[in-house]
Amino acid sequence: MIISMKVRSHPKILAWPPSPGGTNVTAEYPQAESQPIVREVHISSVRDKSVPLSGEFKANLFTYDVLTKDQAFAKRLAVEFSKHIGETLQQFGNLDIDF
Repeated sequence: MIISMKVRSHPKILAWPPSPGGTNVTAEYPQAESQPIVREVHISSVRDKSVPLSGEFKANLFTYDVLTKDQAFAKRLAVEFSKHIGETLQQFGNLDIDF
């Protein structure tokens, strides 16, 4: 059993913060995790060990994949993340989870 800890330091998270991606090569990419606002958690897309997110920065959408060590954890994390839509990526990293 894992005690409550921040997402950013959880042993089942492979890397935090996740890097922004997407196809808009002309957009200015967020430089800090405090900048993008998470607009969507793609719960139905969690089919492997990653949690796909969409974030917005300066009216541009970016995608993020939060990489984890196992699929069951990824699914639980996606459900938890979905409760915090509209918060920054930094706030997601500061969430306390106990699973």
